Amino acid sequence: MNKELISEASRLLNVGTITIKQGFFTTSNEYSSIPEEEYILQGYNSTTNCEEFETQEGMYAYIYTYEAAIRAVTEENSDEAIMEIKAIFEVVYTSPEEVNHEVISEFGNHNVGYHVWPYWREFVQSTCMRLGISAISVPLYKIGN
Repeated sequence: MNKELISEASRLLNVGTITIKQGFFTTSNEYSSIPEEEYILQGYNSTTNCEEFETQEGMYAYIYTYEAAIRAVTEENSDEAIMEIKAIFEVVYTSPEEVNHEVISEFGNHNVGYHVWPYWREFVQSTCMRLGISAISVPLYKIGN
């Protein structure tokens, strides 16, 4: 992580909105009958895209797309999920001046997830409740993950 670039991004970018654009979940009949200690949780998260726009007010908007997912598999069949929760978020940042592409990239790789993570954790928790399954505790976000 390049701390100079992150510092520059933190100075220039202001978080605007964080919205969920897509949500997906599924469980198999098998999931609720398997004790927690007998399945494995797998997850991923990444910033997938950033688009830049100049607003009518002379500001710059940077819109990141961030994906996160978690799934449960069994040791016997790790290719097939018995439960999966996935979300795609859109995060809008604004800046009074244009931000260098290298700064935008570094910020996207290390900080966007930090801003999205509380929304992801809540989505997983509330989805588990709606599915009638035990809550999955998503750990706190660590910068650099």
